[in-house]
Amino acid sequence: MPALACFLNSHMTTTPATISTETDPVCGMKIDPSQAASTSEYAGKTSHFCSAGCKAKFDENPWQFPSP
Repeated sequence: MPALACFLNSHMTTTPATISTETDPVCGMKIDPSQAASTSEYAGKTSHFCSAGCKAKFDENPWQFPSP
């Protein structure tokens, strides 16, 4: 039985995949850049947004928000 337990433990544990996240500068939500609703460029940097609303708010006054 111990051999079966070792086999199960070695094959049932998984390492979570590392997912790169960015922070929406408007609301602070962590998002996967590949799943971002929208992006904007400002001062040579790309910001990723969770929604069109956050992007619109950023685009009105981008200097008010932290850079990525």
